Amino acid sequence: MTGIRSEESAKRALRQMVETCFKDGGKRYLHPIIDWTSKDVWQFLKGNNIEYCSLYDEGWKRLGCVLCPFSNQKLEAKRWPKIAEAYHRAIVRCYGDSARDGRAAGKTFKDGEEFWRWWLSGRGKTEDGGLFT
Repeated sequence: MTGIRSEESAKRALRQMVETCFKDGGKRYLHPIIDWTSKDVWQFLKGNNIEYCSLYDEGWKRLGCVLCPFSNQKLEAKRWPKIAEAYHRAIVRCYGDSARDGRAAGKTFKDGEEFWRWWLSGRGKTEDGGLFT
């Protein structure tokens, strides 16, 4: 059972209430609120006095992994600087390894620092939320 909703993205708008797992035909997924709007969700939460994450009260529209490509990375890096620094170190190190080893991933940017700045800029997002380089 999941909490995905059609309103969240173009891809999710194609999903059905009940789906069969494409990897394991014996598994089925149920998305009971697939057709709910954001307004429906808030009416349900507030109408039933259900606690929710306080970040929504601060204006956040969607929560997920910190520094996710679908988020506002600059805002999140400022809010959670220790996590951002860990990401920064990992990106610089991994990008350097890719470049040194001649892998394609290491040829797109001058270095890991340039990749990090690109990541924080959000410029790599496509209209459907995917990434491109």
